[in-house]
Amino acid sequence: MNVSTLTISREEAGRKLDEYKSVLSKLRTDEDEKLQSLYAAVAKGARVLNLAGAFKEAGLNEQCQPRLAIARADWREVFCHRNPPLPDWRHTSSTAGFNDKARWNHQATARNLLLPDDTFVWPAATKWRRLSSPVPHIPPSVRPRFSLENYHNWQEYPVDPFLLRRIDGMLFVVEAEWELTELEAALLASMRQGN
Repeated sequence: MNVSTLTISREEAGRKLDEYKSVLSKLRTDEDEKLQSLYAAVAKGARVLNLAGAFKEAGLNEQCQPRLAIARADWREVFCHRNPPLPDWRHTSSTAGFNDKARWNHQATARNLLLPDDTFVWPAATKWRRLSSPVPHIPPSVRPRFSLENYHNWQEYPVDPFLLRRIDGMLFVVEAEWELTELEAALLASMRQGN
């Protein structure tokens, strides 16, 4: 599935990167660090994904389910919760949340991936409350050298995975993308059926 990524030329990213590198350490802000990281990735040819925008753009399938999923790369299974409860027990009305548990835990803010409200418009016929899917295996050729818990796996159900690195909020750098082999897809299908 093709979704829009934030675009800036590699040359412009290189110029901006030099600008952020020149800021003296005592004058640097958190925003400087994050922007330097973004510009460094783009200067090397990476794409930047606004996750909330991608989910909105991809929309829902025929069963009123999100066409995409996101999971931490170290999870074995991802659960999508429609309109999960927030810490003050109010329910959102047009969002989805992703985590590695069958039950939504509003206190697990570091593990939960909650899309902004108004990401989706749920048709009245929407019946599901929770979906699940195995998280695709990351092939050695694109697997990061560092801990998988620092990365996210973004996919169209159930194929076309991306390896993402979160910069901040809903902004992610696309580190790698690949197509599942027939064997990998068959394994995921088998896992989904509980075999």
